[in-house]
Amino acid sequence: MCPRRLMPVLLVSAALLTGCDRADPAPPVAGALTPAPTAPAETLPSAPGADTLQAEAIAPVSTGPHLPPAGRVGWMWLRPGEQLGLDQLPDDVTLIGLDGLSTKPAQVAALKERGIYTICRLNLTTFDSQSPDADLFTPQMRRSGAGLDLGQATRPGSALGVLLTRRLGACVVRGFDAVDPGDLGGAGRTEDARARQQRLNFAGWLADQAHAAGLAILQHGALSDQGQRDEHGRVLADIFDGALSKNCQAEESCGALIAYVNRGKLALDLAAPGTGLDCQSAERLGINQLGAGSSVVRRCD
Repeated sequence: MCPRRLMPVLLVSAALLTGCDRADPAPPVAGALTPAPTAPAETLPSAPGADTLQAEAIAPVSTGPHLPPAGRVGWMWLRPGEQLGLDQLPDDVTLIGLDGLSTKPAQVAALKERGIYTICRLNLTTFDSQSPDADLFTPQMRRSGAGLDLGQATRPGSALGVLLTRRLGACVVRGFDAVDPGDLGGAGRTEDARARQQRLNFAGWLADQAHAAGLAILQHGALSDQGQRDEHGRVLADIFDGALSKNCQAEESCGALIAYVNRGKLALDLAAPGTGLDCQSAERLGINQLGAGSSVVRRCD
């Protein structure tokens, strides 16, 4: 276990994810990390030069994505739907995940000016009734519960595919480096071979859309799918630029991240609140682990 020096953080309405054994916080980043209220659909940008989620799909970029740092990193992560207010950052943070719709472009720019890699937290895998574009998702695009028809999304010209691509545009116009698309599924779900293949194809399609827009992309979940291939014969660890797992030590599934570590790519794990961190194991595996508590968090160096 790593020695833990718990760092207090300033909270507005949720716990901040940051680390253990850290130096004292750095001075505040001007104007950064106080997310604006989520914009209504008619004003939320979806593409460079566009001002609505109903705008044309984002155009491909000529340059490739800015890839995330590999190996051991100092990082912070804001969980989906949480509103945080910060007036300072630990001085060793080099990577941060923020809400993709409520974070202002100026806030992203301030972080990047400080050399921090920015990841856009989005939900690209399920229906969200609170999203500004929720009314555009027809019943035909959805499955039972909050599921989306992932097979439909990958069809050329599909309305669902266009909507999801426009959501990526929200990350582009805010200046993010990469996107966390939400849980790609696979663990603990019952699905037949056809449904699993559709999900793998969707993952590959989504990575291609992100790269075409100039964004790197993390594989969030679905790590049990390693070794499986999409319709183009690609394994996920070759397509995605890093991986994010949840509570892998408690679930004894951290080994699934090794495919990324062996490729020299970023590997992150979020431990559940109240879960201890086995920092020696994390270091041995080459992964970056973060654990959340009610008001403080711990991170392995």
